[in-house]
Amino acid sequence: MNLEDVLKQLPGLNCKSCGYNSCREMAMAIIKGEKSINDCKVISSSKNIELKINGDEIYMGEFVKKIVRNTILALISSLKIPEIKEGDIIEIKLKVSKNDAIFIKYGKG
Repeated sequence: MNLEDVLKQLPGLNCKSCGYNSCREMAMAIIKGEKSINDCKVISSSKNIELKINGDEIYMGEFVKKIVRNTILALISSLKIPEIKEGDIIEIKLKVSKNDAIFIKYGKG
């Protein structure tokens, strides 16, 4: 695998969450065998969210997963609760009311 192939798999955010200054540096570490693609915090975090309705998993694309995940984390960070840490599991259950069901079906409030 060459550098460009690995870079295509990384998000290109240069967020430094992996410990490297750029996605390019991370890609070079992957090529050397020092890291794997799953060591990218952005990629691994997008695998840590799922949506189920009545127990059936609903497919969400990576973009939607990131939006939902970041929205939930932002909401939680604004609440006065104990600090969450890596590995914690956050559960949200939402019971749909009659009005919610109408909104979902017709896109109106």
